[in-house]
Formats: sequence, C-alpha cells, structure tokens
Amino acid sequence: MQKDDPQYGTAAEGVTTSAHSASWIVVGVVAFALFLDYFLYGIVVPLTPLSPAGVNSEEQLGLLYGAYAVIVLIVTPLFRYVGDRVGGRFMMICGVVLAASATALFGLAANFYLLLAARLCQGAASAATWTSGLALIAERYTERRVEMIGYAFTGSTGGSVLGPVVGGVMYRAGGYQLPFLATGLLFAVEVCLLVLFLRIRFPIRVTRQEQRGSSRPLLVKAISRVHKERKSLWYPSPGEGTALFYFSCLYAS
Repeated sequence: MQKDDPQYGTAAEGVTTSAHSASWIVVGVVAFALFLDYFLYGIVVPLTPLSPAGVNSEEQLGLLYGAYAVIVLIVTPLFRYVGDRVGGRFMMICGVVLAASATALFGLAANFYLLLAARLCQGAASAATWTSGLALIAERYTERRVEMIGYAFTGSTGGSVLGPVVGGVMYRAGGYQLPFLATGLLFAVEVCLLVLFLRIRFPIRVTRQEQRGSSRPLLVKAISRVHKERKSLWYPSPGEGTALFYFSCLYAS
C-alpha cells in the first residue's frame, strides 16, 4: 500500500517537520518583537532624566510616563479593529515602524515636546505589537495556545531585565545616544524578520468548535483562555495592563 512506501513516509515526516518549524518561527518573531518593546521601555525610563532635552521637573516626567499609558488605552481598540481587517502581520510591521520612529525621537529629542511625541509613538507601537502578536499566536494555536503565549512572553521578560542594564552600560560607554542607536539596529533586524515572515504562508490550525464559535477577535479569545487557565501568566507594563483589562471587560462573555 502507499502508506508502506518508504518515500511516502519520508515525505510525510518532512511535511510535519516543516509545519512544526514554521509554527515556531511565528512564536520566535513575536517573542523578539515583545523583547524589543520592553527593551526600549527599560532604556527610556532611567535615561529620560539624562536626556539633552533637559527634563527635570516632576510634572514633565509624570506627563511623559502617563502619556504612554493613555495612548495605549486609546489606540488599542483602534488597532484591534484595523488588525481584524488588514491582518496581524501588517499591524506588527506598523508597530515596529512606530517603535523605530520613537527610538529615533528619543535619541535626537532636543526639547520636551519631542520627547512627548516619542512617548506617544512608543505607546502606539506597544499597542500594535501586543495586539497583533498575540492575535498571530492565537490564530495558529488552539490546543497549545496558552503555552505558546507563555513562550512569547519570555521575550518581554528578557527585555525588561536587559533593557535597563544594557542601556546603563551603553550610556556610560558612549553617551546618551548610543543605547538608542543600538536599539534602532535591533528594530531594523526585526523589520527584516517580519518581511521574511510575511512572505511565508503558515497553515492555520482551527478546531471545529472554534469554527462554530463567535466572531470575537482572536486576541480576546486568547486573553479569555489565559485568564481561565492561568490567572497570573505575565506582568505587563501599566499601559499594556490597562489596555488588556479594557479588552477583557469589553468582550468577556
């Protein structure tokens, strides 16, 4: 029979291995994007008072930090709406472009208003990256969705740990602009990965139960399953936590 053919078995094993590798590419690209999001966040927080823009007052610092959370809360529903129509891959590219723009503004800002614009771009980039990244994982995993989301969150954890440390070392070695220059290069690498990622079509794994389910966004389904199965899986930044709480309350069923 055909199933006993050695060539048939080899081809089947090759297809399975290829699909498995492609699935891990999705998790790896998303994890690296989340890593960069928290890496930049970890650099900005300690270096903002040292900016050439001369931000010294507590009111200005508070406005800069609050603007990030506010813009995340405002644009996350918009990105969810747009992402359902244009696709998560395109939204991730938009998030990386916004993050790269924020990095350039942070490094070149000469006044408070440019720093504020950088924080707004950073918050918008974070919203786009998280919503689209989680949606991509939720789209391709049903049985192991929580596990794969957990793997992706290790990237954000690594970024939150390494960001302040690497940023401080680079600041001491080359001044204020060096950490942002290095981060910009990392974002360029992420853009290359996303462009390559966009050229590959991965198989979508959808169960019959989810085919008969509601038409809620996949990100919301992933968040709901995370809350049900693991009540404490990750520790988002204030802006991301507010946005995720907003989504959970708005779409919970």
